[in-house]
Parts: sequence; C-alpha cells; structure tokens
Amino acid sequence: MHALYWSGSGEICCSIRNRTRRCNFRPIFLAFLVTFGSLFVIGSAVVTIVFISYKDLLQNLLKGESRLRAIIETSADANVMIDSNGIIQEFKVTAEKKFGWSAKEIIGQNVKLLMPNPYRDGHDDYLSNY
Repeated sequence: MHALYWSGSGEICCSIRNRTRRCNFRPIFLAFLVTFGSLFVIGSAVVTIVFISYKDLLQNLLKGESRLRAIIETSADANVMIDSNGIIQEFKVTAEKKFGWSAKEIIGQNVKLLMPNPYRDGHDDYLSNY
C-alpha cells in the first residue's frame, strides 16, 4: 500500500509496503517546472507561427482584391456586382452610361430592374436554384 502524509515535524513522508521514509519532492518539482517551461516555449512558437501565417494570408488576400478591383475599375465593360440575392452591390461608371441609372439610385436594388421583361420575371427563381 502506498501513502503520502505529513509527519509531526512537518515533513512529507512516503509509506510504501509499510516502510516509512522521508520523501524528497525536489526532483518532481524540477521535472514539473521543466515540462511546464517546455510547453510554454513550444506553445509560444506555435502561436507565433500561426499569427505570421495568418498575416501573410491576409496580405495576399488584400493584394488579390486590390488587383481585381483595379481590373474592374479600368474595364470598358459595364460591370455590375450583385450578392447571392440579386441585390446590386457595385455599379461602375460604364454601367451608369449603359443603363442610364446612377450608382446612388441603383445600389441596394434588385438587378432585375436592369433586365428586359422575359428575363426579369424568372430571375429571382434562377438565383434561388443556383
């Protein structure tokens, strides 16, 4: 039978198979301290690597977005960007000239306002299917 207890003199004693002796917990404490320190250093390194990877990913995403925005802004076509519900999010200058609406008037409206009648009626159903 194994047991740990406080002796009358304030020492921690171990009792193993009915033999009592004073225990030295210094090696256990040092092992715990080294383990905790190692885990802290490894955890800090992992967090740093994740943060740097996230920062690089975000920078690449912003570069790609600015590149796409530059292409769209300089395009000669009438670009209209909509969300998944068909609501107009962006309306470029070339689209203003082509459709006769200003961006302030049309942004927030359904894109079917720009379509001729046979397509206008079925456009919301088309979007809901896809």
